[in-house]
Amino acid sequence: IWTAVANNVTIQFNESHHNRTMDSSADGGGFDFDGGVTNSIMQYNYSHDNDGAGYLVYTYEGSPHLFRGNTVRYNISENDGRKHGYGAIHCGGDIADCDIYNNTIFVSPAGAGSPKGIVTAGANMRFCNNLIVATGGLPLIEGEQRPGLIVAGNCYWSPDGLFRINWGGTSYDCLEAWRAASGQEKVQGKKTGLCVDPLLAAPGQGGTLDDAARLEAVTAYCLRAASPLIDAGLDLPALFGARVGERDYYGARPPQGPGYDIGAHEAVKR
Repeated sequence: IWTAVANNVTIQFNESHHNRTMDSSADGGGFDFDGGVTNSIMQYNYSHDNDGAGYLVYTYEGSPHLFRGNTVRYNISENDGRKHGYGAIHCGGDIADCDIYNNTIFVSPAGAGSPKGIVTAGANMRFCNNLIVATGGLPLIEGEQRPGLIVAGNCYWSPDGLFRINWGGTSYDCLEAWRAASGQEKVQGKKTGLCVDPLLAAPGQGGTLDDAARLEAVTAYCLRAASPLIDAGLDLPALFGARVGERDYYGARPPQGPGYDIGAHEAVKR
């Protein structure tokens, strides 16, 4: 599900899965903002089991327009990037001024590739309040410092203990070491980000719906009542002027408590 050279597009309430690519390293993904997209939003979508990226944010060389002002929020990705080393959310090319927040990502090893959680690239971009779960030593995040790039308030979890972040050509095996080296996961001098079990209902078991009216049935990525991610997110409107939107993936209006939750689920207080 893909748009290019377009302004003010909204892609929402879709399931995109099992898209394929052959031996070329291109495409095969679930969703894509491609060259020349501006002021557009991807939200409330479910992507899974795609050869390419779950959510591609990319502009090609020679695009007739700048790629600016786009938002990817409150989406779920399960086991995307099955080929060619794509990230579940994968950013590339001359992109800038984008917000990527409150998404939930689960990746496990694939025979034909080495998927990643988030691949960052771009200036003045914000990756915040995302939940990234990676198993088998796969990278939770991969990138390098760019002007104005902010990575903050995310949860990074490797349930098998094989924590890995690739940054600027170096691999880090813990959040604290990467934070110290990169300067990321700090806001206004305070440490942000978590490396804790998010207590998801059933990660990796989202399944296939084939019915976009049933998107909220992907309860595998709901936070359990005791999740440490509840109320643990950054206040993005206050800090960065982010447009948070009217609902989470499951339909709840954020925030439901004193703070925003991390990931695509804003847990409803009962």
